[in-house]
Amino acid sequence: MKKSWLVIGCLSLLACRQVGEIIDSVEAEAPVISAMEFSDSQLLPLDTLLAVARVSDDNPAQLSYEWRATGGSFIPPTDKDSVYWIAPLSGGNYTLTLKAANNFKSSEKSKSVLVVNPGRPVVSIESPRGGSIYVQTEPIALKVKAYHDNGLSYVRVLLNGRERVRSGARSDNIYQFSLATDSLSGDYWLTVEAEVFGQAGNAGRDSVRVRVEGIILGKGNH
Repeated sequence: MKKSWLVIGCLSLLACRQVGEIIDSVEAEAPVISAMEFSDSQLLPLDTLLAVARVSDDNPAQLSYEWRATGGSFIPPTDKDSVYWIAPLSGGNYTLTLKAANNFKSSEKSKSVLVVNPGRPVVSIESPRGGSIYVQTEPIALKVKAYHDNGLSYVRVLLNGRERVRSGARSDNIYQFSLATDSLSGDYWLTVEAEVFGQAGNAGRDSVRVRVEGIILGKGNH
């Protein structure tokens, strides 16, 4: 009989403890991440960033931390309220996220940093090909690929160094233009130039040489 009462007592104690834990989990509040501070607002590829989070909780000793990012890599340890992050080779906006958890609940906070790729844009004229010949009044159709990790501020077409048309950035990186040839005759350098967004003067170019032949009117046309 004593053993039975002992078992019942243990079960009651266990049940009370479980109920207490459930109540604690309901009443507990998630950690508060009030701020995330970066050592720099923008980086070059492979630069190192220090990220520091300001976290508060009723029981700070119970807190655990987990960092993740949309690119790049972390330098261990990554289970503290601060971490070192190495920027990737590719430029762009990257997001660092911290998850802070106590015994019952968790919260997250994210912040982005810009990685600046100092390389020139990739610009390629797909058509026309060099040496293409057009008859006066026949439009020159251009198809261009232009790209940079940090985006482009513009893509423009120059004919013998003079701008003829320009476009803003496109998400598909494909640009198509049409140039009138009504007033052209002879050989021309066709150049496409693209500039990196936020990097004045950092431009890439590609050129082809084309010829426009004037229309020769026969005697019957006079």
